[in-house]
Amino acid sequence: AADAVDQALEKKNYSASQFDAYGDELCSAIEVMRKLVYAFYDKNFSFGELIKRHPDVRPDLTDCLIGNVKDKDFQALFSALSELAELPEELDYGREGAKSSAAVEV
Repeated sequence: AADAVDQALEKKNYSASQFDAYGDELCSAIEVMRKLVYAFYDKNFSFGELIKRHPDVRPDLTDCLIGNVKDKDFQALFSALSELAELPEELDYGREGAKSSAAVEV
């Protein structure tokens, strides 16, 4: 958030669109963590079983657990998680509605 605010101050552009990239990045990070949380609470899920079946996803799992989710592709992790747990569909966070309503702003 600090980088987005710094850019807005530097450009003297405080419009909502100035923060679109930050919003997209934040929502993407939330989705990564949300899928892991859903897996964790699934009665069929086990971290041990996940790593036993898919040792290759250990670095992605570690990155996810420590919050290192920016600009990373977690599809292999999600695929492995989905074998052990039901993962949620991604949310749109109202972003499409927010973008289209901004164009109609009075």
